[in-house]
Amino acid sequence: NIQSVLKRKSLEIGECVTRAIETKVRIVENDDHDRDERLLLNFGHTIGHAVEALSQYKLSHGAAVSIGMIAEMKALQSKDLQRVSALLEAIHMPLRIPDSLSSDALWDVMLTDKKNEGGAVRCAVPVAIGEGAVHALSSEQFLTLFS
Repeated sequence: NIQSVLKRKSLEIGECVTRAIETKVRIVENDDHDRDERLLLNFGHTIGHAVEALSQYKLSHGAAVSIGMIAEMKALQSKDLQRVSALLEAIHMPLRIPDSLSSDALWDVMLTDKKNEGGAVRCAVPVAIGEGAVHALSSEQFLTLFS
């Protein structure tokens, strides 16, 4: 329904928002301690929060998470990267980490993320559309985004 959403057709937008809210409520109710499935709601947030903070909040949360989604999918070699990129591009969202942000500074901020466990930076990334997993992101994987 991307074309209808872009044309701001209220029925389609309402359906998207309703489905998103229902999904989030179900997940939060099933994992109220943020330990399992609820972590999947953080897709794009690990890198996104670092981008947002280092931009001194000049980038909106949504724009930073969009960048984070693509970066995390690239670093962890997610198979649906092209599909997600095309959807985000269609709604005019940014896809690249700004050149002004250094990999070292981003990594340092990511190390402080609340989702980390045992010193590992963790990212929620789709395995396929509709199915996700939480992965440990190594500094080596992260640095591939800058080469």
